Amino acid sequence: MNSAPAESVLNALYRAENVRELDKQCIDLHHIPGYTLMERAATFALRCLEEEWPTCRAIIVLCGAGNNAGDGYLLAGLAKAKGWQVTCLFLVDPETLSGDAQTAFEFACEQGVRCERYTAQAWTATMGQSSQGVVVDALLGIGLKRVVQSLFAEAITACNQATWPCLALDMPSGLAANTGQVLGVAMQAALTTSFIGKKLGLYTGQGRTYCGKIRFSTLDAPSAVYETIPRAATCLDLETLLNKVSPRKPTAHKGHFGHSLLVGGNVGFGGAIILAAQAAARIGSGLISVATHPEHYPALLQRQPELMPKPIESPPNIKPLLAVANAVAVGPGLGQNAWAEHLALMVTRANAPCIVDADALNLLARNDEIKQAIGTHKHGVIITPHPGEAARLLNVQTHEIEHDRLWAVQALADQYKATVLLKGSGSLIADPSGEVSLCPYGNAGMASGGMGDVLTGLICGLVAQRGAMQLDLRQCVELAACLHSRAADIIAITEGQIGLLAGDLTPVIRQLFNRLI
Repeated sequence: MNSAPAESVLNALYRAENVRELDKQCIDLHHIPGYTLMERAATFALRCLEEEWPTCRAIIVLCGAGNNAGDGYLLAGLAKAKGWQVTCLFLVDPETLSGDAQTAFEFACEQGVRCERYTAQAWTATMGQSSQGVVVDALLGIGLKRVVQSLFAEAITACNQATWPCLALDMPSGLAANTGQVLGVAMQAALTTSFIGKKLGLYTGQGRTYCGKIRFSTLDAPSAVYETIPRAATCLDLETLLNKVSPRKPTAHKGHFGHSLLVGGNVGFGGAIILAAQAAARIGSGLISVATHPEHYPALLQRQPELMPKPIESPPNIKPLLAVANAVAVGPGLGQNAWAEHLALMVTRANAPCIVDADALNLLARNDEIKQAIGTHKHGVIITPHPGEAARLLNVQTHEIEHDRLWAVQALADQYKATVLLKGSGSLIADPSGEVSLCPYGNAGMASGGMGDVLTGLICGLVAQRGAMQLDLRQCVELAACLHSRAADIIAITEGQIGLLAGDLTPVIRQLFNRLI
């Protein structure tokens, strides 16, 4: 397996049924035996295991049924041939296996692998035979659709409580391949080897919590098989996005980079609008106006004199600002009183692209006039909900959003005719075209107040200068999301996740943006 897969293949994320179709086309149309693909998967997984745990010479392979079990039995046989201590504990009688999986089991037996039925006693006894090793998860694979129960749940729980790390083959058992949701209980893998096509569930929802590191191989599938199979989403790459940004010309002036207008900061909520405005400035917007409650005017001038704050006592006073803005963001610290509602309505009726976030999303969910303004907007609307806000916008429960984030982001884009950024682990971006992209960056340190305000400011600042950069609205959202999360990753690596503040991101984003373009 020496050929390098095309970048388009590496960035493609698939549903389980699409991956099965990729596998089928390899076999039916390109005449690659299924057992050959299984051998390639086992060989790749064993190599990954050796590279991740170079001193490991003992493994326990937990085997279920089907091809996932076949991969496990083959890996067991290959490891045994190298002189490793190998035990397969099966939860499905190998005598019921058929086809390639049965052949793989026979290979393991020929190599002298000890195979016995999984019981709590067998598990404990096998673990006690070596002080260290790796558990290989070949239980359920990508086809799981119902809650894990009985013996499978017991085995997964036992593995999660063990001191040995876990290598998952294709998908941590118990994790839904299409959504990244835990179906009852899921295997906590330290490393997941993914085959043929990358599964969406590894990259969004709870996937990133359970998959550990991800290593991927196409198993040398012909490039032609990827040309006709639809992808569920595209995994974004920051460097690729930045390569699309046109560099600034030496003769450029501030008028070339747009006028951003940030609207928010109700009484007692001035920090959010300051964070958003500073982010718009640091990402390069030529001019930044801030429409906020009068009590925050002095703080804005003191904190960032380059900004142009405008005290808005009465909402109609915002009209002159709306008339000159190239992009308007509403929501950070906006509140939900009459003052906020009137401002949100005026912004969504403006003749400029608008970004709707935070409190403005809650107003959108309940105000029919704002919904109508969004629905008839001709200059582009971007909405940036977290799962709770998304649930209110779709009139469902939050757990329904998290159960299927792909459905949620597409439903939002369709219902509101907007570009949507559904925030969370593995943030998703969609627009009415139906295409979905995923931001692969970010970490748990971002779970602190103000992060969304910085992201809103970045989007607004990029949209305002999109003409100079030669980017469309969607690309601005994708770039903002990736810069935001990648900056958080850089800080987490150098300083740690705990105590990461939203304001910490802005200088790192500026450095990252300038260095990479």
